[in-house]
Amino acid sequence: MRLIKWTTLLLFLLCFYLHSLGQDSAPAIGGINEEKMCEAIFRAEGVNSRHPYGIMRGCKGHEECRESCLAKLRDYKESFKENGLRGTRNFIIYSSRRYVGSNDPEGRENWVKNVYYFYTHSARLNVKG
Repeated sequence: MRLIKWTTLLLFLLCFYLHSLGQDSAPAIGGINEEKMCEAIFRAEGVNSRHPYGIMRGCKGHEECRESCLAKLRDYKESFKENGLRGTRNFIIYSSRRYVGSNDPEGRENWVKNVYYFYTHSARLNVKG
């Protein structure tokens, strides 16, 4: 019985260690990786969308829209921190209020769900960042 407990503990620690090796060191917003968040938004908005990253105006082309998305995330970060908020899901919810708007509560709810999914599953989806 003791052998099973020790084996289970060692397997858990090994899995934790292997998972930590896959973590990246890209720029983070209060514990949130900007690149991963931007990619999650891109995927949630639809990779073949006419409006990459959900940016409706002010950018031409994929790379310019990506930079615009990153700039928005940095702006949101400042007000997020000023309000004393923390956590990945809270940041996504907070961002949805400004990204999607308040006139579409159902759209915001779906946006949060999709962005959170793509953010948390980015390693399985081969997202760098």
